Amino acid sequence: MQHKYRKYRQLTIAGQTYNPEALFHLSEEKLTDEHVPAWEKEIYRFILEWLSDEDTILVQTSGSTGTPKKMPVRKDAMLQSAFNTIDFFGLTPGMSALLCLPVNYIAGRMMIVRAFAGGLDLVPVPVTGRPLQHLAGPVDFASMIPLQMMNELSVEPSRLHLLRTVMLGGSAVSNELVRKLENQTFRAWETYGMTETLSHIALRPLNGNESSMTRLSQKNMDKTESCEFHQTNILNKFYTDEKNNFFTPLKNVRIFTDERNCLVVDAAGITNTPVVTNDIVEINKNGTFRIKGRIDNIINTGGVKVSPEEIEQRLSGLVPEPFYISSRPHPSLGNEVVLVVPRKPDNVDALLQRLRNVLPPYHAPKDVVVKQPFRMTESGKIRRD
Repeated sequence: MQHKYRKYRQLTIAGQTYNPEALFHLSEEKLTDEHVPAWEKEIYRFILEWLSDEDTILVQTSGSTGTPKKMPVRKDAMLQSAFNTIDFFGLTPGMSALLCLPVNYIAGRMMIVRAFAGGLDLVPVPVTGRPLQHLAGPVDFASMIPLQMMNELSVEPSRLHLLRTVMLGGSAVSNELVRKLENQTFRAWETYGMTETLSHIALRPLNGNESSMTRLSQKNMDKTESCEFHQTNILNKFYTDEKNNFFTPLKNVRIFTDERNCLVVDAAGITNTPVVTNDIVEINKNGTFRIKGRIDNIINTGGVKVSPEEIEQRLSGLVPEPFYISSRPHPSLGNEVVLVVPRKPDNVDALLQRLRNVLPPYHAPKDVVVKQPFRMTESGKIRRD
């Protein structure tokens, strides 16, 4: 089914529904009001772009598949992506959708498009590390970066009861965060996607149980006729625990690998041509896939190519503070693996020995490097330079 964006120009914001004309005037007022904060003006600037007669919108890529750049995307393709999410989660008109991500990137923009497409009640809050402190009531659907969720779990977990379903994306979800999510009452999902695929094209559940998966799958099959994705083996394909890092593609998404073993994505109605990523993946026979790391992060040490992301996964829980894996030049190895931490451990030698006990020789960090603070991207990813 092809959705025409011109049919979706009415929007509900914080409980009040605006027709296109009223929404246009509201946006103009917000953009000319000097008291309106920058994060809020970005919302209304995008709304005006959506209401315009232009068929495309310029979006900023994050650099997942190459150099960051501005690229035009079709509004109808954004709408298709929105309906994929709406159909999967069974979102219905009147449900509330939290907007706590910057609208100058695709994740924030797509939350607004989902509200347009699904008749959702958009609940905008300031873009901060702890968005739930600005909520007055519960929300049915939200999208956050892992850093925001970790902050909420660590600083004020009493606010988490306001959430029902949350997607986490923008950077990898750590094992520590998965453990913290395990007993929460809301459902949490890790997403895989990028600007070029107009948000996520695959998901994996981070908590919940088999019975809740059954209810959700049945709800989706009852709600939509487009249920090619919801096959009889849905639980075998989709239900995972924290030890299973495999994503399942959404309906109408085809994946394969190139000669580098990097993921290639072909999403019907969304991508004009297959999107070639720099993510090295393992694809199962049932169509699920696991991210093993980025090819541009690979460390060549003594002729052995190692993935820092895979090392970090293995070391989760063994290093008692934030860390990441990097490398530095070495006279004989070419490069050596190092552990980067914000402060020097009490006993460096003991820590390194503990890590050597669980890693192959070339994968184990040879030294500890202190860097404070860690450099981060806007989406919460560590800059490894």
